[in-house]
Amino acid sequence: MDDEPDYVARGLGNLDIEIRDQAHDAAIKMGPEIIGSLVFLMGENDPVASSGAKQTLFDIAAQTSAPGIDIDKKTKLAEELQKQVGATSSE
Repeated sequence: MDDEPDYVARGLGNLDIEIRDQAHDAAIKMGPEIIGSLVFLMGENDPVASSGAKQTLFDIAAQTSAPGIDIDKKTKLAEELQKQVGATSSE
């Protein structure tokens, strides 16, 4: 189950810190694939989930855009972020 973006993202709102940490780590490994689920959580009324999603999105962006990371991974990140900007601005 830890390879399904929505399932992993929902773990970021769990009240158990260990589960949140596991979800964060799994989300980082997923990379840009989970961005849509994180953006959705940021709009939720759950402050724990929203905060966890924001931090995780920041961590994914920082890790993926770091020097020495493959350009294909950076391009995938940029494309996914742009897709989410388009999706949220049209709502």
